[in-house]
Amino acid sequence: MDLIGRGRIKLTNLESGFGTDQPVDDILLDVAHHFKTEIKREDLRLNSAKKALFIDLIDEELYDCGKHKHRHHYILVDEDEKSPLRRPSVYDELRELLPRLKILYQQASGENPLLLRETRLITIIRGFLNLPDTLR
Repeated sequence: MDLIGRGRIKLTNLESGFGTDQPVDDILLDVAHHFKTEIKREDLRLNSAKKALFIDLIDEELYDCGKHKHRHHYILVDEDEKSPLRRPSVYDELRELLPRLKILYQQASGENPLLLRETRLITIIRGFLNLPDTLR
C-alpha cells in the first residue's frame, strides 16, 4: 500500500543510535521543515530552547490545520524494520511531545495482510479524514 498526499511529512534518513534523543530531534527538525521550509536542517543544532520552540510551532500548525480543515499531516513509517519509529521508546516520546501528529505504519514484510470488508475500510478512511471535526 502506498499512501501519498500533500500532508505527508517525509523524513530524512534518521540516525537510529541507541537512545531516543537523536531520532526524535531529527524527526522534529523534519516536521518543522515541512511546515516552514525556510528552516534548514543543516543550519540547526537542537538545544532545549530550540526544541521547545519547534514543538510549539509544530503543535500550533497541526492545531490550525485540524481546526480549519486545511490538510491532514502525518508521518508514514514504511516497512523498514530499522526505522527508529518502530522502537516503542522513540514512538512514545514523539507521541508525548506531539500528540496531534498522526503516525501511520505500513505492514512489515512477513506479517499477515489486514483483511477488511470494503464498507469497514471506507468507514475507517472517513473517520481519518474527519479527525479535524473531533478536535474542536
